Order: sequence, then C-alpha cells, then structure tokens
Amino acid sequence: MARRRRLFPRRMELIPKDMLLGGEEGLRAWIASTWYPFIQKIPESLKQEFISKLVEHYIKSHPRMPKELSMSGW
Repeated sequence: MARRRRLFPRRMELIPKDMLLGGEEGLRAWIASTWYPFIQKIPESLKQEFISKLVEHYIKSHPRMPKELSMSGW
C-alpha cells in the first residue's frame, strides 16, 4: 500500500506586482470586473456613478501616478 506523505509550507508570502491599467478607462474596467461581487449589490442606475467616484478618489489620492495608472503592489 502506498504511503501518504504530508507536505507543510515553510513560508507563505504575498508577492506584490505592478499593474498597468491603461488610464482611467482601464481602472474603471478593472474595478467593474474584479469588484463585481461587491458592485452587483449596487442598484444598476448608480453603478457607473459609484465607479466614477471611486476612480476619481483613487486618482486624487495618488497624484504622482503615471498616466497609464500603474498600481504598484496590487
């Protein structure tokens, strides 16, 4: 009978990565797709306004961000 071997991790870590989103429209699209579980609960008539305000807030919070909206560490 084959013997089972148990593997245990020695280390776990989150590896940051840079994302180039292609400007404000790319950021909007990224939010709409990856945040879908949260955004789906917002009434349809308010979704675009919510996403626009979120993008606006992100850009104001990161004024030195390059034009293509690189999100370092996301």
